[in-house]
Amino acid sequence: MQRSTELNTSPEMEMPPSLSELSPTEKAKDINGCGPKPINDRKSFFEPACEIHDIEYSPPFAGSSKHRRETDKRFLHNMLELVQELPGHQKLLRKAQAYLFYGCVRMFGTFFYNKK
Repeated sequence: MQRSTELNTSPEMEMPPSLSELSPTEKAKDINGCGPKPINDRKSFFEPACEIHDIEYSPPFAGSSKHRRETDKRFLHNMLELVQELPGHQKLLRKAQAYLFYGCVRMFGTFFYNKK
């Protein structure tokens, strides 16, 4: 299955201006979605937010620990934007999942930041 090289983002999601200047090929090379296999089935509800986060974790975007913290906060913001239109219990569950993903990248992201 061929993977799309276009980022599927909503207007409310945050993306650094320089990210929009990348070619589709450059965007695709550093994207693994919402985690490594076998965790990532490429059908995650949060896929658009994960794709932006993946690119920001890779050179030339990755930089200081401050940048990593800002990237992770933007990741949380983008995931929370994606759940806004969901009905009650689905919204609650997806928000909890967003905070869980955020906690994981804050805890373990240092091992993957700027390493590609």
